[in-house]
Amino acid sequence: MSGKFWMVGLLLVGCSRPEVGVWMQKLPVQSAIKPELLQQLAGSLGQPPDRWVEPIQKDRQPRVLWLTWPDGKITLGRGPGLRPALESALGQKGPLQSGWLKLDLVSLSDNRREKLETGMDGLAWSEPPEALLPDLISHRALLKSGKLRKDYGERLHTAQRAEPPAFRFQTQQALWTRQTVEPLFRGHRLYRAQDLTSAQLLKAARLAGDFLVRQLDARGHFDYAYHPAEDHSENSYNSLRHAGACYALCQLSRASQQPAYAQAAARGLGYLVGQLKPVAGGGLALVEQRSVKLGGNALAVIALLEYQQTTGDRRWWPQARRLGRTLLAAQVPSGAFPVHKSDFTSGANLEFTSGYYPGEALLALLYLDRQEPAGPWLAAAQRGARYLILERDHGLGPDKLPHDHWLLLALDQLQQRKPDPLYPAHMQKLCTAICSAQLHHQPELDWNGGFYRPPRTGPTAIRCEGMAAAWPWLQKSQQEIVRQSLLDGMVFQLQAQLQPESCVYFPKPERPLGAIPRSLTNFEVRIDYSQHFISAALGARRLFNSP
Repeated sequence: MSGKFWMVGLLLVGCSRPEVGVWMQKLPVQSAIKPELLQQLAGSLGQPPDRWVEPIQKDRQPRVLWLTWPDGKITLGRGPGLRPALESALGQKGPLQSGWLKLDLVSLSDNRREKLETGMDGLAWSEPPEALLPDLISHRALLKSGKLRKDYGERLHTAQRAEPPAFRFQTQQALWTRQTVEPLFRGHRLYRAQDLTSAQLLKAARLAGDFLVRQLDARGHFDYAYHPAEDHSENSYNSLRHAGACYALCQLSRASQQPAYAQAAARGLGYLVGQLKPVAGGGLALVEQRSVKLGGNALAVIALLEYQQTTGDRRWWPQARRLGRTLLAAQVPSGAFPVHKSDFTSGANLEFTSGYYPGEALLALLYLDRQEPAGPWLAAAQRGARYLILERDHGLGPDKLPHDHWLLLALDQLQQRKPDPLYPAHMQKLCTAICSAQLHHQPELDWNGGFYRPPRTGPTAIRCEGMAAAWPWLQKSQQEIVRQSLLDGMVFQLQAQLQPESCVYFPKPERPLGAIPRSLTNFEVRIDYSQHFISAALGARRLFNSP
């Protein structure tokens, strides 16, 4: 894909053929076609016109459509029927031989200027006939409070119209490739839980892993947060999530048997180790902006030892062990970790609490125990687990229980190492809470499987990680419920993953390819969104008896 967008600012113009009179005002308000005809229309892109099916040849209703090409060019087609509209959009190119092509066919048009729905509504002007596709509006963040931004021309690097748009419209969308024709919704592909495979999940995880590798510079520093709509990176960082990204790359390296992911993680871990500082008692702490986080120390241990398990390289075992001493010092006899963030210089409690840090600490202790079974790590993890189960979470109903995926990951490891009926019983309670909060039967069909309203990818991924870890230990009656919930959550995330047909609308299409954005309509990408997706996808492969 070319990083340069055609059409001088992405405003779409008509052609000079006799059918140019067809435009929004001549369309029926409702002009949708049946899904099977849309499939046939998109499938026609790979065939000469004389082989197009009869309904396309005979259609005489005024039609407006667009084709988006892999190089970013958008061509307009309009005419008295599907065939002339499609032919005008194809121009002199003829049937396609390779690549892919995205089709947008106007299905609903009116001149109301009410609040626009991101990813669903496009805008058009009458004279000369020009339009902004729904996906172009959403992917370039051209809406503000449901209306077209006043600076949309500046954001598109083009002159903008003096008059407001005359029409709002929606489109039916499909994607043509040489192998398949797929319907699109809100610009993304649609998936079904019953069709997911282990190979598909691994492929998607690798796409996200490739994005993380591209975000990593020679120093081992990630480009933490990137906004593809503006091709802009934030000047911010989070060492805890840096460690998490390295952890996911190591997991991916082992699952895919591709050493390059672990090699990239090693660069990141080298940078991370450079941020460790000695503390009292011979320990180490991960220091960021003069503060120390319990979760940061824990994720550093997890990442370093995941790398060691993946590669056999023990170079960072001393640092992991010294970080472990700091974790032990942070735990009180009850098993709790009362201080979650402290000032590095003074040691003062900064009065910050995270629901995830204790579970991360337990998992780190279990990673240490795996490498040093004679050490104090397992007993500390057991004390911490009992505290969280019997004190923090005691008596809480499904609507109050924290959706603590790190605790679920730790309990999975504890049950393997030192079985206790307390652990699977609590895993069952946490999974019940998670499943009850998941979105189902939503009017927005791509919301199903997500969490929160509107649903976001990060919260969905972490819950999928936790359910995947807990699934083998659940009662048979609950396993199928959790299995379906996990698959539905993966479908939601797969639909959000940035593919070529959505990246094409960004200024630099190659850069965010494969990344997981914040949501279906907010395309900010952070390394932790892709990190958790990778871990969730690899965890979900347990459902298919994959290692």
